[in-house]
Order: sequence, then C-alpha cells, then structure tokens
Amino acid sequence: MNVAKKIINLLLCLGLISMVASCDQNDEASETNEATTLVDSENSPEEESDTNEESESSDEESQTYTVTLTALNSDLAGEVEGEGTFIIDQDDFIAEIQVDNAPVDIVHLQHITTGEACPTDADDINDDGIIDVVEGVAQYGPIIVPLDGDLLTQAGGIEGYPTADQAGSYFYSQTANLEDMLNDLRAEDENPDDPIVKLGEGEELDLEGKHVIIHGVPESVELPDTAASVLGLPANATLPIACGIIEKEDSGDNGDNGDDGDNGDDGDNGDDGDNGDDGDNGDNGDNGDDGDNGDDGDNGDNGDNGDDGDNGDNGDDEAGDEQQQDQNQQQTQDQ
Repeated sequence: MNVAKKIINLLLCLGLISMVASCDQNDEASETNEATTLVDSENSPEEESDTNEESESSDEESQTYTVTLTALNSDLAGEVEGEGTFIIDQDDFIAEIQVDNAPVDIVHLQHITTGEACPTDADDINDDGIIDVVEGVAQYGPIIVPLDGDLLTQAGGIEGYPTADQAGSYFYSQTANLEDMLNDLRAEDENPDDPIVKLGEGEELDLEGKHVIIHGVPESVELPDTAASVLGLPANATLPIACGIIEKEDSGDNGDNGDDGDNGDDGDNGDDGDNGDDGDNGDNGDNGDDGDNGDDGDNGDNGDNGDDGDNGDNGDDEAGDEQQQDQNQQQTQDQ
C-alpha cells in the first residue's frame, strides 16, 4: 500500500515538474515574440519612411516637358509642324524634337525662349505681311537655350543646328550634363545687348511656360526689305516658321487612371450569377408527369383481351354440340 502511494506521489511530482518546465518554455517564447514584435514595430515605420522619401526624391529630381509646334509665316514656309520633349533629371538635360513639313535641305535654327506667347498676324508691326524675328521676340522672348550641337554653352554659334531632309523633316536629339549646362546659363552675361539671356544666380532651369521657336526659309524666298534680323544673320535664316509653348507633364495624372479601376462595375456581372433562375429548370424535373405514363401501363386493359379468352365459351358450345350429336346417334342405333 505504501509502495502504491509512493508511486502515485512520484508521478504527481513528475507531472508538476513537467508543468513548470512547460510554463517556463511558454514564458520564454512569449518574451521572444514580444521582443520580435517590438523590433519589427520600431524598424518598419522607419524603413517605410525611408522608401517613401526616396520615391518622393526621385519624382522631384526628374521632370518631363513637352511642346507642340504650329506654323508661323506659313505663306512663305509652309505648314510646319512638330513635337518636342525635354527631360531634366539630377544628372542630365535631354532634348528631342521632331519637325515635319519644313523648308527642305536647309539648316533650321531653333531655340528655347523665355517669352509668354507665340506671335500672331497682329504682331506684324510694320505691316509688311510677315512676322520677322524682331517682331516675334516681343512675344516669345529672348533665347535662353540654343538647341544646337553643344548644349553646354550658349555661344555655340550656328554649328550643330539640324538640317531638314528632302521631305522637310528632321529629328534632333542632344543630351548634356545638367550641372555643366547650368554653370554656363548662370555665368555672367558678357553681351547684354544680344537676344540671348542668362539665368539668375542659383536660378533653376524651369521650362514650363517657355517657348520653342524654329527658324529659316531658303535664300530663294524673297522677303521684303523691311524684314529685320539679329546677330548679323540673313533675315531668311532667322525668319520664325514654327512656335510652341512648353508644358510640364504631371506624372501624377497618370495615377488618376485609378478611374479605370472603377471597372468594378463590371464586377456587377454578378447579375449573371442570377442565372440561378436557370436552376429553376427543376421544373423540367416535373417531367415526372411523364412518369404518369403509367397510364400506358393501364394497357393492362389490353389484357382484358381475356375477353377473347371468353371465346372459350365458344369452345364449350362446340364440344357440347358434338356430345349431343353422339347421344342422338346412339339413340337412333338403339331404336
């Protein structure tokens, strides 16, 4: 009996020890989970914040501008048209321009200018039938960036400007280091009387609202003697033939395409799920009425052809007649 009690006590002690160990392990696991959660909660917001700051910084450092060109002096130059894109990021300035329907086989000067509008026929001040470069500058403003073969300097001269092919088209593309380009644009203006201007000290190159101007008609085009020019160049070379205002692309607008997400209306096609009405085809299950074709089983009425079996009555009549004839013949013989 004492032995049994000792065994029971031993088992109880072992059970208590196991429970205590389990509790200790649970406490340790709990402390570990709490520590992990604390670390995650402390690190996660900072990491997300860093990621968001990097994304915002990237967006601020890259800017895209576009321009659509329309014709000027079209009676002399034709219906010139074109498009351009300018990208400013933390390292580079990228310029691309496509022009079509321009006078063929000649060099076309092109510039970014600082004015407020493209000129119209109302700006033909001397009423000679054209808008010359001096009349145009009053609207589209002086030059800030000559779009030639060297964007790092405003003093590139006529070298590097594009030439239209025999179809009147050209594609211009140049890339320059932005910092070097800005250093030149912010440098002291050594010739303040020319139609080229500088940025102020520390001023950024904000293209929004500025203009792109394309120039040039062949020497064979006769211009009135009143047509003015600049920089000692022939009036034919500087005659403006296309103009466009530069606009900044708002990349955030693309995010507004979430409106397309409203296609959740298509999700309302759950109405198609109402085709459960088709499930009501259980009515077809009522074709059990066809099972009532047991009425056809009533063709047992055909089994009533046993009435034909009543023809056995006819057989009784025939057998009785034959027996009566036999009796009659016996009686006759007896007589």
